[in-house]
Amino acid sequence: MMKKKKLSIDPLTEATDEILKYRTVMLLSLVDLYFSLIIKHVVVVMYKNHVELPSKWKDFKILISIVRKAIENVENFDWLKESFDLEYGKKTFQAPTKIKDILRLVDNKIIDKYNKKTQFYSWDTVVLELDDLFKRRNMIVHQYDFDNEIKNINSINKEYVLKKSEFLNKFIVDINSLIEEVLNEMT
Repeated sequence: MMKKKKLSIDPLTEATDEILKYRTVMLLSLVDLYFSLIIKHVVVVMYKNHVELPSKWKDFKILISIVRKAIENVENFDWLKESFDLEYGKKTFQAPTKIKDILRLVDNKIIDKYNKKTQFYSWDTVVLELDDLFKRRNMIVHQYDFDNEIKNINSINKEYVLKKSEFLNKFIVDINSLIEEVLNEMT
């Protein structure tokens, strides 16, 4: 009779770790989706209301084939959404610098407005929190959460995931409120 090999990690602990790591990755994926959808909406609202776009839009490219669609159907703004998808569809909005760039497409002064209005986190704190989450997400996704310095797979705990989830929730609520204010000023 063969002896059973004792596992070094309890299967329940390992499964819990994997679930928490998956949630960590999904948190930033949802942030990415949010910013992709919200900026597309903002662009359409700006265009419909003939609002002068922030200077960050000066390099936005629109293909001639899509310009033709716009000319043929002036009331439909699907062409603008299509242009946005072509220009930004393969980009991610997870890193703090990318999120800042996308927010400046809404309003050049939105970061200043955020710092004046927020009750929870200054922009500097947002950058630190997002950067921490972004690095951890990348380590999970690209290195299976393996720490080369200590030659071990990192563990994760529920508190970390909950803390990051609460942070992102407050951040998105605050940012969404600011974006709504900017949109209300346009209409």
